[in-house]
Amino acid sequence: MRTARRVVTLTLLCFGTASWLVAQVAAVPLPRDVADDAYALYSYIYQHSNSLDTTEVMAVVQDIAPFRNAASTGGCVKPVTRDDRTMVDNAVRLSQYTHKWEAQRFNLRRPFKLLSEAQAKEAIDCIGGFQKDQKTCQPYKAMRYVRYLSTPGFNHDHTRALVQISRVCGGLCGDGNVSVYRKTRQSWEREERSFATCRWVAFASPVLPRWALD
Repeated sequence: MRTARRVVTLTLLCFGTASWLVAQVAAVPLPRDVADDAYALYSYIYQHSNSLDTTEVMAVVQDIAPFRNAASTGGCVKPVTRDDRTMVDNAVRLSQYTHKWEAQRFNLRRPFKLLSEAQAKEAIDCIGGFQKDQKTCQPYKAMRYVRYLSTPGFNHDHTRALVQISRVCGGLCGDGNVSVYRKTRQSWEREERSFATCRWVAFASPVLPRWALD
């Protein structure tokens, strides 16, 4: 139980605040091969997600979230093979630079909005009920979470990817996971048994009725 609490705290410190240590420098583009597969991966995940209501506008922070290897302090990221270690190393290496998502490259097949750092702060306060001004909260009315998506760490042939996803809904309300996805002929599938099976949930007011991994 102590381990679980530590992972939640580390994650919310990394993802729940909108200030990234690496965000103090100008953003650089993702390498082309990484970008192509990263957009395809996240697009597939959210095209097939069961955690989104039909009326929900999906909110994603524009700054790509660094992969925080601190999550492994809970013992949930345990690379075994060379392939596993390559994925972790690539995720951490790419996180040394600031990158930004580009809205036009996603194919989510649903309403979504990329949020700046300032907008993410506002949205989280509005979702959590801490901001009472209706005019301020109007743009975020259909949002239930603010999502932070990490830079995927791919293996050499880009058939596997390590991703870290976090959802924040105000205060200590949020959840997230570190997962491995495997590329198939037509899709990406989550590896149920992999070296990374981190999941965290922080329950605080307001508690939303449905929790899912993505």
